[in-house]
Amino acid sequence: MFGLADKFLRARWALASGVGIAFLTFVLAFFLIDVCPTVYSLTVRGAQYDQSVLDRLARIMEAWGSPILYLFLTIGATAWMARRLGARDLGHGVLVGVIAAASWSVLESTFDLPQVRELIVYPLLGMVGGLSGCFLGRISLAGREALYRASRDVGHRGVLTTSPRPSVSIPPTWSTSLSGLSAQRWATSP
Repeated sequence: MFGLADKFLRARWALASGVGIAFLTFVLAFFLIDVCPTVYSLTVRGAQYDQSVLDRLARIMEAWGSPILYLFLTIGATAWMARRLGARDLGHGVLVGVIAAASWSVLESTFDLPQVRELIVYPLLGMVGGLSGCFLGRISLAGREALYRASRDVGHRGVLTTSPRPSVSIPPTWSTSLSGLSAQRWATSP
């Protein structure tokens, strides 16, 4: 039962993050496409600005900006989920990438039919981003587990020194005023 619930939780997170990646890419791309021409028109200050500059910006964002933004958002979301959920399987990252690509196609089709290039590039970038995010999440999980093991070892062995320090005990008058706690428990090291 626990394994099924865990798989359902991971699938739900994969669905939510895939849709979130597509929506955030869409919103940020529109924001960049809207803000850059506004800044450009403000810098020209009423002079006649060249429409070819805006067309070039739109083509750059379509060809490079949105896919790179999509890739980085996919890597980040998948790495975060791998750390958060402890997902070690690579299929989880591929699932997130495919869901994000499908969500992107649905969002894109609400305004215009997706181009063939987008139908090829975004699923590939989604899978590459998902796999890369899983690898980064695995590296992060391994580092976190190593840190936990090291702190556990320090807790079991005490302070990492070659020569033990003598402990100093608290005077007996303090131990009687500490609600019956023994002075041995309150021993400190200099």
